Amino acid sequence: AEVLELKLNRAAMLVDGLSGERVRWEKTLQTLSELYERLPGDCLVSSGYVSYLGPFTSIYRDELVEIWLNE
Repeated sequence: AEVLELKLNRAAMLVDGLSGERVRWEKTLQTLSELYERLPGDCLVSSGYVSYLGPFTSIYRDELVEIWLNE
């Protein structure tokens, strides 16, 4: 009975410790889901940046990206 009590106490401690991990995992899942939704648009802007904006100054490139993002 003593061994069983010890196992139950350890199991309870493990469950309590993992409950905080569940919250962290849920937040991470939410963040990754949002990033995944934005991925196609980010790829489009990145490919446009690489393809078309190379010869321009960094200030002008930033201005053009802002225009792209607002359209």
